[in-house]
Amino acid sequence: MNTIKNIRREINNCPFSATFDSDTYDIVFSPELIYKNSANKSTYQMRNLLRHPNYTEEETFYTFYEGVMKKKDAPIFQENMIRYDLIVVWPGLILDEYKKTSGHYHCKIPGQDISYPEIYEVMQGSALFILQRCNTYGEIVEVFAVRGNPGDKLVIPPEYGHATINIGNEPLIFADLVSSKASNIYGQIGENHGMSYYVLKDNNRGLRLINNPAYHNVGEIKLTDISENPALGIWNDKPLYLEFVNNPSLFEYLNMPANYLEKFIKF
Repeated sequence: MNTIKNIRREINNCPFSATFDSDTYDIVFSPELIYKNSANKSTYQMRNLLRHPNYTEEETFYTFYEGVMKKKDAPIFQENMIRYDLIVVWPGLILDEYKKTSGHYHCKIPGQDISYPEIYEVMQGSALFILQRCNTYGEIVEVFAVRGNPGDKLVIPPEYGHATINIGNEPLIFADLVSSKASNIYGQIGENHGMSYYVLKDNNRGLRLINNPAYHNVGEIKLTDISENPALGIWNDKPLYLEFVNNPSLFEYLNMPANYLEKFIKF
């Protein structure tokens, strides 16, 4: 009896040669590429962030590949203190909730009262990004649900917590570009069992957004789409990786956002 091998598929809209396994969703990189490390997050790590925290079936939510780059481009990333990552969010539901990333805020820039921004780029699949901003008391004052399709690029402004949800039927593969000095902060999101809204499947409307009851006095979530932002080097028809390596100074705001605050689109 012949064994059918897993099929490798090209990653759509990817600026370099990379494939993913059709069953495991593991990414296979060409020899010209390197990355620092990779890790999976599964039910065990995600349970506390779910609408149904008693869910026990162990399964993968997403895989994270940190510091992906062509070997020849390593000096550019190091000199500019920038990191490029790839993330694969598995399709599927946890009962009625779509699979997602854990969500996080970014640390403050040393000596400043502002956090690091980040850029997301959807390569394939259907994404919904939840972004929330809180005041000094930890109360949510703004929350957005931003739809992302292949080719879309989302600039996440300073001070916004963010999580990514796969609302499609295929693996959601996206990239991020962020300062290598930025670290993630999970406190508020972990303490409140996720972001301020859960994203659920609705057989009639496609999806439904419901408030996480651990948060109080949260306003209505605003559903919106991604806009191009040329002022920050964001064009839908230009791959993020290539834009950075060809013109790294354009992304200075990832390390020094205070000089660019008026250019961040507030949805």
